Amino acid sequence: MTWFKSDDRIPYNSKFRKCSLAAVGLWLYSGCRTAAQLEDGFVPYWFPDTVGADHSLVQELLDAGLWEPADGGWQMHDYADWNATKAQRMEAQEKMRQRKAESRRRNYPEDVRPQRKSTPEKTTTTSTTVRPKRTRAKPT
Repeated sequence: MTWFKSDDRIPYNSKFRKCSLAAVGLWLYSGCRTAAQLEDGFVPYWFPDTVGADHSLVQELLDAGLWEPADGGWQMHDYADWNATKAQRMEAQEKMRQRKAESRRRNYPEDVRPQRKSTPEKTTTTSTTVRPKRTRAKPT
């Protein structure tokens, strides 16, 4: 899971105070999207249309200095200063994978490690429990 960091002082930031609430919403949506897609703050040209934002909101973000023009879209200003980049996330993920693998090797040596079957066995169950039939009270 990825996270997009935003400051709880946004309402007091001079750049954000220049923007409408709708433009701040577009900034937040785009930050969430770029974090989830591991795009390091890049917002493609087509994205504002997908959330129903018109070009005036984009212009507000550009005028305020929150977005900067980039090839094929816009770049969120100082994104990598506050959020992990794709390379940093991939490195952290690899370290976590290695740590878990080492923990499994240490805690479950090969000779006692549970073996998984390649295909699950089909089992049939028969129920011998009979539930009582539910009845509703009749209206009077």
